[in-house]
Amino acid sequence: MFNNIYDILKVASHVADYNICLFAPRYSNHDGEMSISTITEVIKGEEEDQAVYIYKCKNGITYVESHFSGQTESQIKDKEITYSKCD
Repeated sequence: MFNNIYDILKVASHVADYNICLFAPRYSNHDGEMSISTITEVIKGEEEDQAVYIYKCKNGITYVESHFSGQTESQIKDKEITYSKCD
């Protein structure tokens, strides 16, 4: 069982030819539209001793997975790139 996208990417990183896409529903996009985009980078960080994940997508949108609402990338501490995929 996978707890988050990061867990899936750890498994997928061993596959030679793959793309992992993030589906974002309307409510999570500023333009009110659904989107699907390839994840190009994942950054893992911390906020109040909790893991926080930043997902950067090929379409230029960045999503933050956090237990704290309203987190932005600049508020996250101890960031490190844990996944990167270039075309």
